[in-house]
Amino acid sequence: MMEEAGHGAERVLRLPGRATIREVSGLRDQLLELLNQGDQVVLDCSDVEQSDLSLVQLIIAVRRTTGGDEGLFRVILPPSGPVAEQIRYCGLEHEFTELWNG
Repeated sequence: MMEEAGHGAERVLRLPGRATIREVSGLRDQLLELLNQGDQVVLDCSDVEQSDLSLVQLIIAVRRTTGGDEGLFRVILPPSGPVAEQIRYCGLEHEFTELWNG
């Protein structure tokens, strides 16, 4: 499923090639568990080759829940590729501008 690598209190969740609604439900549970434990979470979407809107929705929800605090939750999201295409297709670029320009 997801590859998890930890460095102390920071956890990196590296998503596999497929991140659709079937995989995202498990990812949601994993993210909530880590955040509830007080771990810093980095979600790495670099290897995603297939995704749908559920991943984008999850990222937005977690970022809003954590107040955009990058000390709690960071996302590695290339500005091109399937996830970025889904974001643009849905008109949600404004939610990810700082990731691509920051």
